[in-house]
Amino acid sequence: MKKRMIHLILVMCITWLLCGCQQEDAFEVYAVKTDALYQSALNEYVKEHSGDNLQVTYFDSYEDMESRLKTELMSGAGPDVLLFNCYYQAEDIYKLCEGNTLLVLDKQVKSLSETEYFQGILDAGIINGHQYFIPLSWNVLQLYSPKDKVDENGYVDPYTAVQKEAEVLAAEEDYGPTSLSISRKDRVQLFAEVSGVQIIDLKTGELVVDKEKLREIAEYTKVFYDNMDKMRAITQKYKNDFGGAVSHITFLLEDYPFMNNLRFYETLYPQYTASDMQVMLYEQLEGGMTAQVVQYGAINANTKNADKAWNLLNYLLDYTSVEMNFSKYNKTAIYYAPIKKEVYEDCVEQLTSKKGPGPGGKVGPLSEENGKILSELPSQIKTSVIPNVALGMLVQESLDPYLSGTESFDHCYDELIQKLGLYLNE
Repeated sequence: MKKRMIHLILVMCITWLLCGCQQEDAFEVYAVKTDALYQSALNEYVKEHSGDNLQVTYFDSYEDMESRLKTELMSGAGPDVLLFNCYYQAEDIYKLCEGNTLLVLDKQVKSLSETEYFQGILDAGIINGHQYFIPLSWNVLQLYSPKDKVDENGYVDPYTAVQKEAEVLAAEEDYGPTSLSISRKDRVQLFAEVSGVQIIDLKTGELVVDKEKLREIAEYTKVFYDNMDKMRAITQKYKNDFGGAVSHITFLLEDYPFMNNLRFYETLYPQYTASDMQVMLYEQLEGGMTAQVVQYGAINANTKNADKAWNLLNYLLDYTSVEMNFSKYNKTAIYYAPIKKEVYEDCVEQLTSKKGPGPGGKVGPLSEENGKILSELPSQIKTSVIPNVALGMLVQESLDPYLSGTESFDHCYDELIQKLGLYLNE
């Protein structure tokens, strides 16, 4: 009996040791089922690196994942790798970095070849002088319209084009200057980013807002708000009629993935209108363009698997299994522009040489002229940002009374400055 008891205890100890080792060797990442880049790349990583014992926990939405993360990170727990998407999260990236929640990745990023990656976009992950985030994809804001309309009116940039068209169509009930198909709710911050107007310098944590430049951005944003009811009525009326919609709305403003979007509309406009498509990309007020990081990753400061976690982020950064022949309506297959130069160039090659699915048939391949826009775009990027949507909503809520016409800009600006002071000192 005594021997059997000793044997049983030994078996239990060995089992406990094996389980403990297995748990220690495992590392974990959280992801959302509908985020195509993450789901596809993580599936491939698990197949190729089965010995790493990566545990992937999938959530139905970013809201579900964020709710769980907040509780875990506050207690020093959570997954080894954190994956974000600025279009679906309201995470305050500034506060995350302040709380010693994330691992500093300065050394790891310095090991990356500057000739292989868009270094300027990687720099968006620097907060308060340190690299906390690894950008994994990026996008630019786009304005589409019939080419003959742009040529007829001499429109050359999206700022003056929308404002002038709004003035021309002010008295028209069934014609609007623009749609507003963007995922983010912090519209003022969005237009501030693309125009190069900073409110808080995330790299230093300093308040750097220029009142008159922000006024200019707020005035531009207000054009969309003043035409919101008209736009919604037209969109609803022609919701299943692309030709009808674009004949009553001059410009389509969108933040869908710009690479595939360009090919998509290049095919659709001639099919449904009597004109080719014209695209205008938003430039900064002083020249150059802003790249908005969409997907980005970080490593938990409490990880015991820092090397494995970095290898996973590096894998996502280099992920090449991106096929661009997808429909923008398929939410499980939306990819934004990659950070690795070779992958970006491969995507451009696919878009200019292959057709892809679209409503009622195929779209593309992309014309030589628009393919050139994609090829030259990275060299025009002057600034890159990871949108801090939490900060953006603070700005939005402060300026909403001005946008709705119930308060002056000066009054709202003064309130915003007070709130920003409290925000920075929290």
